[in-house]
Amino acid sequence: MGTRADFYWGRGPNAERLGSINWDGHPETVMGKRKRPERPNKLARSTTPEMFRKRFSRFTEGRDDVTQPPAPWPWPWEDSRMTDYAYAFSDGRVWVLTGDMANPKWKPIAAVLLENAQPDDDDSPIVITAEDIRGWADSDSLMATISNLVPRMRECSPKRGGT
Repeated sequence: MGTRADFYWGRGPNAERLGSINWDGHPETVMGKRKRPERPNKLARSTTPEMFRKRFSRFTEGRDDVTQPPAPWPWPWEDSRMTDYAYAFSDGRVWVLTGDMANPKWKPIAAVLLENAQPDDDDSPIVITAEDIRGWADSDSLMATISNLVPRMRECSPKRGGT
């Protein structure tokens, strides 16, 4: 069974569905960079509706698992609360719908990528930049994500020169 995902411009009942995919809908595979999945890719870093639409179009090129309007809703359920993941461009950023059907919650994609981050096999550290946390919905979600990451991060200090 595939990991399904729906894509929207806007959130809420008036959101415009851009399309849906049947496979590989995980945040790391849809919105993360190939070699560093905890880092947002171009689609995830969209800052305008036009940019998100254009990048979504590029993302779906060549895929045979895409359903886009005017084709009808592809799933046997009513809305995206039952879909594995839903992504939306709103308020100048990309969001992902998380949680269960009874308590769905929109989170910035950067937060979700960081929450799911795993250190690479080469033992390189997880790096968090200002761009990763730009405009998070509230400081509590930022602190919860960082608290979740702290045990998995290793201290990095500059090498000291000299003899």
